[in-house]
Amino acid sequence: LINKDYGKDFKKHLLSQYTLFVKTSENITSKRMNVNKFYLTLNSVLLGFTSYLSIINEKIVTLVLLVIGILISFVWLESISLYKCLNSAKFKVINKIESYLPASPFNKEDEYLRGDYKLTKLEKYVPMIFTGLYFLILIILGVNFILNLL
Repeated sequence: LINKDYGKDFKKHLLSQYTLFVKTSENITSKRMNVNKFYLTLNSVLLGFTSYLSIINEKIVTLVLLVIGILISFVWLESISLYKCLNSAKFKVINKIESYLPASPFNKEDEYLRGDYKLTKLEKYVPMIFTGLYFLILIILGVNFILNLL
C-alpha cells in the first residue's frame, strides 16, 4: 500500500491522499443514506397503496404489489450489506495510511467501538419490518380468501 521510496514529497502527498480517501468514505456514507431514503419512501408509498387496494378488493393487483414490495425490501437489504462492505474496505485502507501519520483517529475509534457498528444492524431492521408487513398482509389476504370459500 505504501511506497516508502516515493521521494521528498512523500508525507505531503500521503496526507493529501489520506484526506481524499476520507472524503470518498464520507461520500459513500452520504450515498448510502440517500439510497435508504429512496427505499424507505418507495416502500412507504407501496405499502400504503397496497393496503388501500386490499381494502377495495383489488386482490390480484394487491398480490403483485406485495411480491414486488418483498423483492424491493430484499434488494434494499442487499444494498445495505454492499455499502457496509465497501465502507469496511475503505476504512481498512484509511487505518493503514494512518499508521504513517502522526495521529490515528479512525484506528482509535475502531478500537473504542471494538468493531461493533450497531447502525448497520439497526439499519437492516427497517427493510425487515417492511418485509414482515408485506407477509402479514399476504397472510391476512390468504385467510380472508379461505374464509370466503367456506
